[in-house]
Amino acid sequence: MSVKLSEYYSKLPHIKADGSNWPLVKERFIFATSAAGLADHLDDDILGLGKYKAPGTKPPAPVDPDKPTNDEVKAHQDYKKILREWETLQSVLKQGMASIVPDALFLRIKDEDTALDMWNAVQDEYQKKSRMVTVDLRRRLQDERCREGQDVKEHLNKLQSYREDLSAMDADLDDDDFVTIVLGSLPASWENYLTALTTTTTTMGTDLTPEVMMQGISGEADRRAIRAKG
Repeated sequence: MSVKLSEYYSKLPHIKADGSNWPLVKERFIFATSAAGLADHLDDDILGLGKYKAPGTKPPAPVDPDKPTNDEVKAHQDYKKILREWETLQSVLKQGMASIVPDALFLRIKDEDTALDMWNAVQDEYQKKSRMVTVDLRRRLQDERCREGQDVKEHLNKLQSYREDLSAMDADLDDDDFVTIVLGSLPASWENYLTALTTTTTTMGTDLTPEVMMQGISGEADRRAIRAKG
């Protein structure tokens, strides 16, 4: 059973050292855990209904250790069976986490008591890192500029890549903010075209979406390239 369950974690991506892909890996890990039927092992609900703690209560020792009754023997055997099953499932989860974290972090968290404790340690580590990466990505996106003579389409691809990275970290910009950043990043020679583009969409009563903007600017870049060759 454990081998089969472990397959749910076999193709998960590795968390990057800077935590930049943490939100994406986190969601995939949660999906895999749910698919494997192990979500309860990461559930610390206040009612204590989750399986994140060892199950049940260990039976009391036999009244006479040398002559345990059949009921006493059965109670201990049943408990050991349940405990072994729980420990096996916990091990699957822990191995899944071990497969996605860097070695240095694994060495720090490997001795945590339960899978939930281990998971909380992983989350604490990367929540802080991903926040700093998000701040840096936003700054780079807002500061990026296309200089006169540079490849405009390459510039657009770079800005779009920044936005996709932010989206993967649950920090996506809304459409209006992204459009504003892109328009403000182009050189002065594009001012007339951008004015015409925004005026046209306003006149038509439509929003200047990122898709419309990107298509328009890319098309104009192609036309300018053709004219330059002619």
